[in-house]
Amino acid sequence: MTPPISTAPWIAPDGTFVIDDCDDCVDPADFNGAMDCAGVCDGAFVVDDCDDCVDPADFNGAMDCAGVCYGDHVVDDCEDCVAPEDFNGAMDCAGVCDGESLVDECGDCVLPDDFNAAMDCAGVCYGDHVIDDCEDCVEPDEFNAAMDCAGVCDGDHVIDDCEDCVSPDDFNGAMDCAGVCDGTFVVDDCEDCVDPADYNGAMDCAGVCDGDHVIDDCEDCVSPEAFNNAMDCAGVCDGTFVVDDCEDCVDPDEFNAAMDCAGVCDGDHVIDDCTDCVEPDEYNAAMDCAGVCYGEATVDDCGVCDDDPDNDNACFGCTDPDALNYDPDATIDDGSCDYLIPG
Repeated sequence: MTPPISTAPWIAPDGTFVIDDCDDCVDPADFNGAMDCAGVCDGAFVVDDCDDCVDPADFNGAMDCAGVCYGDHVVDDCEDCVAPEDFNGAMDCAGVCDGESLVDECGDCVLPDDFNAAMDCAGVCYGDHVIDDCEDCVEPDEFNAAMDCAGVCDGDHVIDDCEDCVSPDDFNGAMDCAGVCDGTFVVDDCEDCVDPADYNGAMDCAGVCDGDHVIDDCEDCVSPEAFNNAMDCAGVCDGTFVVDDCEDCVDPDEFNAAMDCAGVCDGDHVIDDCTDCVEPDEYNAAMDCAGVCYGEATVDDCGVCDDDPDNDNACFGCTDPDALNYDPDATIDDGSCDYLIPG
């Protein structure tokens, strides 16, 4: 007897065992016990943990990696069970699971030590700014712009006109007053810029700049109007010769030696024995015949010099020996001779 197709167990009217849907005679408690969950007798399908009837090969196939039936977790490339939004969350930007590479601010996937390595010091990705020796972030053409010529950052040294690196206080210190680098010209005491060989060339011998004093022939420093004042008229420095009233240059002991007693230069007047200043032809004109200056003695006609007029002409008389009145003392015949007249 074939039981009708039914989902309810069929029980024979004469016993407790029944024929199930698999044609097996079974205790009603084991009805369809040979039938798997798919309704296949002696089938292999089973009910998994998700209450799904599945081929054993698909056991728990509806269960995700997190053990959730019909869950959305999946195993990513790092073999981690993750929600979809965390897929490969353990994979770094370089594709390395549990790697340490990361995407920096320039969008580059780098190791931590290289984070923002493509960013220059100005914060520009792939920019050209660099840190110079003064630790300033600058463009290449401004590298070390804050470094002075002495190599000091923010220093004050500069290149002067002589191309020397100097402090501001020493700017052009190697330039002489003529504007020549390493030149030899100097400013002298007259504030003139001169060659050392001409130092103080504008200073006169008195130490006055642009003064008029000069060294004269006596090696004295004098004004022009006093030139050779120490030289006497004979041309001797510190000599004693002088120009006298006759304009002769003479020793003081011979001052006016060319002047005669009348005060005439190169005159012929002389002092005679009477201390009179006279012309030569009047020499001793004031002296009488007795040699007495301003005396009264005279020479009479007899040639006798005395100051007694009473004896004047004592030599006059008759000088003829034949005369009666012959005077042997007479030297001058005065025409007084008397003669005897015969007859």
